[in-house]
Amino acid sequence: MDFYDIISKMSGNTINTKDKLKVSVIITTYSPCINSAAMRGQQLFNLLTQLLRQTIPADEIIVVDQTPEYPPQIGELFKQLDNKKIHFIAQEEPSITKARNRGLKESKGDIIIYIDDDVRIKEDFISAHLTNYSDESIDGVCGQVLCPSQPEPTPPLPNTLTFSYPFGFIHFPFRSSRRSESILLVGTNFSIRKKTLFSVGGFDENLALDEDMELSWRLHCSGAHLVFDPVASVFHLEMQEGGLSKITSLQPIPTIQHFQSFFYYYIKSYLNKYPVHTLWHFTISFRKWIMNKSNICRPQLLGKVLWRFILALGKACYLIIKGPKLL
Repeated sequence: MDFYDIISKMSGNTINTKDKLKVSVIITTYSPCINSAAMRGQQLFNLLTQLLRQTIPADEIIVVDQTPEYPPQIGELFKQLDNKKIHFIAQEEPSITKARNRGLKESKGDIIIYIDDDVRIKEDFISAHLTNYSDESIDGVCGQVLCPSQPEPTPPLPNTLTFSYPFGFIHFPFRSSRRSESILLVGTNFSIRKKTLFSVGGFDENLALDEDMELSWRLHCSGAHLVFDPVASVFHLEMQEGGLSKITSLQPIPTIQHFQSFFYYYIKSYLNKYPVHTLWHFTISFRKWIMNKSNICRPQLLGKVLWRFILALGKACYLIIKGPKLL
């Protein structure tokens, strides 16, 4: 009895062997220099090794690689992964959204699993995601995310969908140990039906950050059925070396890209429907990022971050007028 027979028996449905779902795992990776490429490349190798040892293997593993150059020892490690299921795709322009869309366009699976390159997974990771799709009403699955600072799951929380609607879903506790309905698919660990992701246009390439939240909201507005499953768990190492979102966000003061993605996401997604909530959120963010004690005590820094804030707002509005960059 194979995996599909088991989930068929559990769900009470008959699954024709011709209808077995194919799985594509997509990983995007980026390291801007040799030093970070060595550390991040080693972790990517470890992850690929874990993916090849799954109880239910993926039909393909796509790595969209935006790293300019790897040290020789990492290249030798990758050569050890002589497996026809692993496909490396080089992308010159570093962009998390373009890389994820590129992987989606190249994929052949029915179910797409997106994971970061710096996670650890157990041998039943793919099967945990796949089990959910025995229910044909489910379009996407958000998996549990543990990390070094929060290594243990939280106790079961109330099965609430909104968490202070409309913005509360952003703060969904990904360490939860309770399966529940969800709105948010976190980019570190989620799966989705390929046809569903294509139906909403994939990732918006105007974004450098918050791309998973923006996608989640579009899916929610389209009526997609999303769930959170703690069994589909990863341990996120949160490596500081490399990674596009870290380079953009972990700066002494937020970058223009950081501000621009923030404005673009909130204005595009919420301003028309929730104007009061959106403007209040902008006010709180202005206080947090601009009028904080550190900036006020250093006028030259205050001027710099205020200029970035205003410039990013203008750029975000321009992109919204032009329209989203979808597939």
